[in-house]
Amino acid sequence: MEERGVPLHEHLLIWLEKDITPFLHKNGFIDPSGNFKTVSFKEQFDGAIRTKCMPTELDSLISIAPSIATAYEYLDNMKLAMHYFWVGTYNWVHEWSTSPTDNLPKNIHVRSSYATRQLDAAICNDRIGNHGRAKQLFEWAACHLTVTDDEKDQFLKEGSYNMVWEYTTDRAFCLLCLERWEEALAAAEEAERWMRMDAERKEKFGAQYTPFHLLPVYLALARYKAHPSLEREKEARKRMMLSEFRVRVNHLRHGALIYIFELCSRNPDLLR
Repeated sequence: MEERGVPLHEHLLIWLEKDITPFLHKNGFIDPSGNFKTVSFKEQFDGAIRTKCMPTELDSLISIAPSIATAYEYLDNMKLAMHYFWVGTYNWVHEWSTSPTDNLPKNIHVRSSYATRQLDAAICNDRIGNHGRAKQLFEWAACHLTVTDDEKDQFLKEGSYNMVWEYTTDRAFCLLCLERWEEALAAAEEAERWMRMDAERKEKFGAQYTPFHLLPVYLALARYKAHPSLEREKEARKRMMLSEFRVRVNHLRHGALIYIFELCSRNPDLLR
């Protein structure tokens, strides 16, 4: 249950202490002193790849590693943050963009399942300095998150506007990380158009639904990078400040940190 009135840093400390540390101890990922068993982790992962059987606990650790990393980053413990960013790179270690037995999946929901893991792995690789690998993963994720015209037509008929703007918002983020500024701006502006059609959802959930708050950040940065001006720089600086991020529910705010921190790490000039 969400702690009311608890500051985000306190929420993260509680989460790490009550949820994460017991999970790591229980499944043997850390020793009694709290040190991560790096060699054991790699051996388990390599064994899972060989046997094509990924233990649930191991997959859970890899999936949650980016969130653990951003929690430690927010708490100014960069040593532990970088360690869990490294674990997060294992979200996608393959040298192909989809399952090797698949053709490019046609369904956007299937494609997005690939993109989710690739996007996490891309951010984690970038944060630990594997920039070439990160670029490859951002490109794959951006490709999977491209909503086709036929899919847009179908979502329009169904009134499922969020299916377009949510995927396209994530694609805009990938394009920002690829420094493809005009494409990022076009994607963010298209996401904004579809979001406006989703007025009922925004009215009902907007105050706490994280994507509604991330898109303005991407728009401001894309507008500044694509067409620099002092006014656009000022807006981009403002939007990238955590104090401007209005999501008040801590676990949702925590979930957005990975995207904000990644953009901040790529644009330190906007933080001065």
